[in-house]
Amino acid sequence: MPAASGSSRKRGKVLLVNPNRMKPPVAPLALDYLAHALKQSQFQVDLLDLCFSADIPGDIDSYFARNDVLAVAVTIRNTDDTYLASQDFCIDRYKEVLDLLKAQTDVPIILGGLYATLAPEHARLYSGADVIVRGAGENAVLPLLREILGDKHVRPREFSGLEEMPFPAFDLLRNKDSLPLLTSRGCPFRCSFCATPLLYRNFEQRSSLSVISEIERSMRQWGTRHLSFYDDALLIGKASHLLPLLELAVGKKWSLAFHTRGGHAAGKV
Repeated sequence: MPAASGSSRKRGKVLLVNPNRMKPPVAPLALDYLAHALKQSQFQVDLLDLCFSADIPGDIDSYFARNDVLAVAVTIRNTDDTYLASQDFCIDRYKEVLDLLKAQTDVPIILGGLYATLAPEHARLYSGADVIVRGAGENAVLPLLREILGDKHVRPREFSGLEEMPFPAFDLLRNKDSLPLLTSRGCPFRCSFCATPLLYRNFEQRSSLSVISEIERSMRQWGTRHLSFYDDALLIGKASHLLPLLELAVGKKWSLAFHTRGGHAAGKV
């Protein structure tokens, strides 16, 4: 994990918002990565995770009644539920969340994620967000905040890939018994039905030692017992990537369960 950079002067607070309501729930991993990058630049960070909220307007009201922020960053993971039977379109509900946020504050609202990347013009015209970020946000957010806040002491940091990025800020999550784990990003294939190549131009895999270090950190700090692989292409080059990682994990004799998504057949490992 790279050392912190930037001024040691503490800055104000940035609010990260996860409006995803789909079930089964998906941890906001992109925001967790973004949070650690912000913390390294001395920003305070809060996460407002609305996935299980029983009263979204009330939770947003309650947060802003107690906090002042410099900016709000929202990620939209899915535009629909990806289920042919229901064909549930989610953007209108996310728009309601963005409207509630705008009613509470006049600070800039930054929108990223799959929706902003795949349909930037629609997001710009419809969402009401002040700034639209396409692609991975870890290299975009600090330059944006430098410009928005007029703070020349905010030093942008260019991460060349996953290996350079700080570990996710899982301390912001409520449930740390089960955490996401990203060992690679992107996919080397260009399937016509898949959006992954549009989200990430390159396919990259982390080293086994980097992933093991992250797992050890999660177990040591929070007693994590379940890890879910969030990779889109987990089994690519498994002989040089996934299998050595699992062999290292087995050698540690951890009391730990790994989980994969439905598209990854465990029998192929």
